[in-house]
Amino acid sequence: MHIFSFSTLKVKTIKNVFLLFFLFISYAYSHPGGNTLYIEVNAQGKQENGFLYEVKLYFPDTISEEVYKTKKEYQNRPFISALLPNVTQKIDETTLYDATVKADNGQTFNIRDYGFSKLIISHYFLSEPIEGKNIEINYPDDAYLIVLIKLSSAEGSVQTLFPSENEHSLLVPEQKTSMPKIIVNFIQNGIMHILEGFDHLLFIFSLTLIAGRRYSVLFWTITGFTLSHSITLILTSLGLINFYPPLIELGIALSILYLLVEILLKDKLRDIKPSFTYRFPVIVSTCFGLLHGMGFASALKEVGLPKEGLIPALLSFNIGVEIGQLLFVFVLYGVLGIFTLLTASKIFVKENSFFARRIVVILAFCLTLFWTYQRTLALF
Repeated sequence: MHIFSFSTLKVKTIKNVFLLFFLFISYAYSHPGGNTLYIEVNAQGKQENGFLYEVKLYFPDTISEEVYKTKKEYQNRPFISALLPNVTQKIDETTLYDATVKADNGQTFNIRDYGFSKLIISHYFLSEPIEGKNIEINYPDDAYLIVLIKLSSAEGSVQTLFPSENEHSLLVPEQKTSMPKIIVNFIQNGIMHILEGFDHLLFIFSLTLIAGRRYSVLFWTITGFTLSHSITLILTSLGLINFYPPLIELGIALSILYLLVEILLKDKLRDIKPSFTYRFPVIVSTCFGLLHGMGFASALKEVGLPKEGLIPALLSFNIGVEIGQLLFVFVLYGVLGIFTLLTASKIFVKENSFFARRIVVILAFCLTLFWTYQRTLALF
């Protein structure tokens, strides 16, 4: 009885920790766009008055401009801006709060579907092209933004630049980005996308619980998921198949919900014959992987793909996703291993270890239910 009350206290503590953790995660990752500041700089060619450029600033909806405007240092200058070199004339500026824009593959999407609160479009005349010069990017350091800059030349070539954290001045290369840099940049972006995509991580977490200690089953389950999402990621990014992003996001939430229901039913009815998902997790993960691959492709729409080096960029992004995925699985098994050791040493009894797992799954179910509701509303 003494062990039970001691362990119950531990369970209550763990329950509160997990609750706070998932509340934080739900706030940080419930928007597809996350904390990305996306900037497009499009060269329009040489005109009579100089070189014409269009600048598009996509503001993330995870930070509030009103909050920063209360700070003295932001009262007399733009909250977020991208300053081009050698500007001779600012032609216009338009602010849109519910804009529908066209992606590179010709498909249209609403900025709010990707977690952006507004879009500012400006046009400038420059005395010289921007190649070989610096773009100044202003934004609050404590906003912890991920900045992506897509540069399109008048000839149609595209470069994607990834400034490091709090790097406010960025040199525009005079020549096209080298292939090794493209590969490294897209691997890094793939890793960041999977580690910041909590819905994808929650799906992998669910697959891991279903596979359990059947390590060969887990290997083939993750492999099936990897191969299938790689196929749709490549086909979607190349424009060979099209999709409606909000519908895909809803489908991803429903796929997680399905796995969590399976886990909860299995835990409740432990003596019943295993369901199809538990008997054939490889088939289930492979089918759902096709859906998740189209979700990964939406992240590449934000980054932009170079027209030269397109296939290496696609493969590099996919490799980055797999690296991030493996890192998460290793960490997850490390945490589960700690729980196993605590159970074996009788510090944490088996029944309460099972109870703690159910708490986590139920919280994950509630979070996914909220995502499903949120993404259903985004369809209309």
